Amino acid sequence: MEFEFRRMNGADPVEVLSIAERDILIPTLFDPDLQPAPTMLSDRIQSLGKMRDEDFADVAVDSSGHVVGFHLIRKDIFFGRAVGNVSTLWVDPAHRRKGVAKNLKLRAERWGREQGLYCIYTHTFVQNEPMVDLNKKLGFEIISYRLQKKL
Repeated sequence: MEFEFRRMNGADPVEVLSIAERDILIPTLFDPDLQPAPTMLSDRIQSLGKMRDEDFADVAVDSSGHVVGFHLIRKDIFFGRAVGNVSTLWVDPAHRRKGVAKNLKLRAERWGREQGLYCIYTHTFVQNEPMVDLNKKLGFEIISYRLQKKL
């Protein structure tokens, strides 16, 4: 199956809703205790509608025009250097293992170079072994650990 990769259309309410609905549910796949708060969907829609031009927000669209993947990176400054902070990357389960995430990440890398970024920081759940493996294959290195203790 062929996919089209392009910038998210923040002015298209159907596209924004489609992305937001899935975006808020991804963490629940890895931690069932993480359930979306009542205002989370509307907050995410509002946030996606206000994307900054300098941020990376690309989608993968299938031949039917449905968004099947999304990658959002916010441009930031860290210790005086421009960096990219991955906010989210997801691929619809029906389209995983088809190169969608890899293509989104490679597009983000090109964008980062064009922006003159020092690096891109990413994160994933430790249980998401396919994404950990993909990140390593693409040259990402583990530089820190984020730990959690549920109370």
